[in-house]
Amino acid sequence: MRTLFPQISTLFRGVPDKSGFPTVLAAFSQEKRTCQNCVSQNRKQDQVADERQSGGGLNWIRCLKCGRWTPQAVGDCGKMNAKFLAGRLLMNLILLTCVFFTFAMTGLIWLIQMVNYPLMSLVPPDDFPAYEASHCRRISPVVLPLMTGELVTSGWLTFRPIATVESELLVGAILTFLLWASTFLIQVPLHHQLEKAFNPQAWKRLVLTNWIRTTLWSARSILMGWIVWQVTVR
Repeated sequence: MRTLFPQISTLFRGVPDKSGFPTVLAAFSQEKRTCQNCVSQNRKQDQVADERQSGGGLNWIRCLKCGRWTPQAVGDCGKMNAKFLAGRLLMNLILLTCVFFTFAMTGLIWLIQMVNYPLMSLVPPDDFPAYEASHCRRISPVVLPLMTGELVTSGWLTFRPIATVESELLVGAILTFLLWASTFLIQVPLHHQLEKAFNPQAWKRLVLTNWIRTTLWSARSILMGWIVWQVTVR
């Protein structure tokens, strides 16, 4: 297992989450009790942190220089077993799934803002209620699963966060809450009003206020991209 693990771990930087399950790992040197990166740069042992955190049957040591968390085995419980790898891969999957939902909604909201909503003004007033009802009926099965998936994964990452990006994940959860509030307190009531009859003032408010969601989802995409970069690259 030891020969296989570094091949998997080189894709990710190691940090334990607060649930006790390490999420992702980096290549490590247990003998020197510091990360492989610092060993390769001939850093002195006294420059390495002795900060520890237990999780997944391991002691975790955080390097002061590069910030990497590296595992040190604690007896037989520290072996890289299937359960340990499953917990790590699960957190990776949740993070990447959350990123997918956010990116998908960002692209969709820009399409709606720049194409769908402006074209509403070209629909004949007599045909607009039927058009609006059809629009809401067709787009809801696309939007609601993506928004719900983003909400669930964002909430999971907030209550069981990755240690090095805990603050960023909290900010992301706040943005998700604001998006849901804007959708169901502002945009949905305006859509219901437009289903009855085309109202130029309601349509203008819909186009204008939808910039709130467009801005928030764009901010979330940038934030989630930053989080992935922090976890996997830095």
